[in-house]
Amino acid sequence: MVGVLLHNARIPGSLLELELTESTITIDFEAARQTLTALSKLGVRFALRGVNMGFLLASCVPRLPIATLQLSCSPNALPSVDTTSILRAVISHGHRLGLRVTSVDIQFETQMTALRTAGCDGFQGTLLCEPLKKDEMEELLLASNSHLKKA
Repeated sequence: MVGVLLHNARIPGSLLELELTESTITIDFEAARQTLTALSKLGVRFALRGVNMGFLLASCVPRLPIATLQLSCSPNALPSVDTTSILRAVISHGHRLGLRVTSVDIQFETQMTALRTAGCDGFQGTLLCEPLKKDEMEELLLASNSHLKKA
């Protein structure tokens, strides 16, 4: 369905990054691997969010077309940004697997500083920008992709 939507809207797959959770992969790993591989051939990129740093990261991620590991800074997320040594280990492990490591849900400058110090590659959250409303997002997409206006 994603491939059809991209084709009909004439949008290159490389403009799309889908966020996945661990459960979407582990419920049926082989089906997930096939689907992700097919979509990656269209240029679609994938970010893994909320991942268990053990089994999945070590054994499954290297067999999937995952480009990004996302760390959450939400209050219930682990590891805490107060534990810089753990953050460094997690980020370093992601880098060793060839992943770009980004942080999401950043709300405070202290979080950003700790993550930057630990080697994080990218950041997003309300500290940097409030989420756009639907009409604002549509306007931004249309303005930056003139071929979408014809679709």
